[in-house]
Amino acid sequence: MFKSILAAQLSTVRDHFDSSAELAQTLKKIREIGFEAVQRDVALTIPPEEQRKIADGEGIVYCAAHIPYERLREKTDEVIQELSTIGCKYVAAPELPEAYRRKEGYQQLIKESETFALKFANARIVYCYRNNFNDLEKYERRTALEIVFEGSDPVLLSAELNVYNIQLGGGDPVAWIRRWKGRIPLLHLMDMGVNGNRQIPMEVGEGNMNWAAILNAARDAGVIWYIVGQRETSRDPFDCLAINMRNLCFMRR
Repeated sequence: MFKSILAAQLSTVRDHFDSSAELAQTLKKIREIGFEAVQRDVALTIPPEEQRKIADGEGIVYCAAHIPYERLREKTDEVIQELSTIGCKYVAAPELPEAYRRKEGYQQLIKESETFALKFANARIVYCYRNNFNDLEKYERRTALEIVFEGSDPVLLSAELNVYNIQLGGGDPVAWIRRWKGRIPLLHLMDMGVNGNRQIPMEVGEGNMNWAAILNAARDAGVIWYIVGQRETSRDPFDCLAINMRNLCFMRR
């Protein structure tokens, strides 16, 4: 059952779908690994109708998507149409424009986000704020994440919590998952290891993070989709996804 709520980030295999035929082959490989869902976190030039047809044919659903913040804000109706076409129910911006990274900027972000998030909600699409490591920077004793989630309507703004970025920012992933219980439909799982003098992203279970505690907290918090994948990997990207699937299923036996 746990396997059915695991999703693969398409950015992990981003060099493998320049055409409809390549996308179909890529989704087929992802399905063979055991995934039934993907997060569309890269831009595709393939028309949305074709994306949906290909995914349906391979037994894959688009559980979530990443769309640039400016496009979410300025072209909300267009994005709603696109996501509705591919059958996607969750959306987040992968990065926050640098101009917002100040106390007043986050407050402006809340107002803007709630405006377009209401449109998404009316279309039965959930808008999620995706955290980066610098969202743990403090502004007058409060982190940016606290400013965003304490100052926003929980009905309109949910979370795509990236546990690697929480760890990278000096936070405790378990504490943050528990803190926003019921507000985290999407959880991005990526491990942290060490190579030489730097921290590196790794497949779940291949690094040093406390996965038993993270997964228990996520279950209690009501997480709907567990998303795996990484842009940086020394392995074949499909092997990266397979290792994530194997390790997570073993942890959840």
